[in-house]
Amino acid sequence: MPTSLARLAPGPEECDWSPRLERTFMPRKCRSDVEDCGFGALLKTIRLRERLALATFAQRLGMTAANLCDLEQGRKVPGPQRAIAIARQLGLAEELLLSLALENQLARKNIHCRVSVKLRQPSKDIQHKAGVSHA
Repeated sequence: MPTSLARLAPGPEECDWSPRLERTFMPRKCRSDVEDCGFGALLKTIRLRERLALATFAQRLGMTAANLCDLEQGRKVPGPQRAIAIARQLGLAEELLLSLALENQLARKNIHCRVSVKLRQPSKDIQHKAGVSHA
């Protein structure tokens, strides 16, 4: 079942976000379903929905603005541990961001598929190992 973006970021009632702005800034394929959205496009959508500058959002994630820009533009794709660390920073489902990151990594190898992830018990050392300072 597709995950609605309404669950990921504040809606119009919380941040006075106009539908016109959403159509302008939100990538078309991210407007309704996260499943059709890549890792970087989802990060950018969340950042824009929260009306944060690139540098501010990057600082929140513990990375440079250049690294965040590379992720948002799809020039870089995070590894599994980093995707999980970013999910934790944003308070999102780890499985969602991990799936998107893995799908993007496979797409770079010209393997286009959907990845479904079910984490067992979260590793205690992922948080320590998965610094979010490198892309």
